[in-house]
Amino acid sequence: MKTVFLLRAGASGAAFIAFWVVFRWHLGVADAQTSGSFSAKPVRVLAVALVPQTVYGHAPLVVAFTARVSGAASGENLSYRWDFGDGDGTVGPPEVVTHTYRQPGSYVATVTVTSDDGESASGSAGIIVVP
Repeated sequence: MKTVFLLRAGASGAAFIAFWVVFRWHLGVADAQTSGSFSAKPVRVLAVALVPQTVYGHAPLVVAFTARVSGAASGENLSYRWDFGDGDGTVGPPEVVTHTYRQPGSYVATVTVTSDDGESASGSAGIIVVP
């Protein structure tokens, strides 16, 4: 598992973007055969980047989130579990959702994407809501 964190402050130091990407690696290699050859499954890396439309604003703040997924097979069914960091969340598609933050505070929104074969990856983003 690997986590990447990016922090960016605006000129006032008030706005920031927090971003995590969690990778899950799978590699399968069969035993070498008598001929010296072997077969291998391709490495699959499911990764999710959570991209908010905005990360800072006044309450009530409406934020559109996009979950950008890489490493999934074309046409693969993916499920999405959303946690907006304020006690609210939802399960299921779509990969784009909108959420309203009604109270001032700092929040970490997280989406966990699960593939048909049970592989999962998560992405998070920080949101700041001011009065």
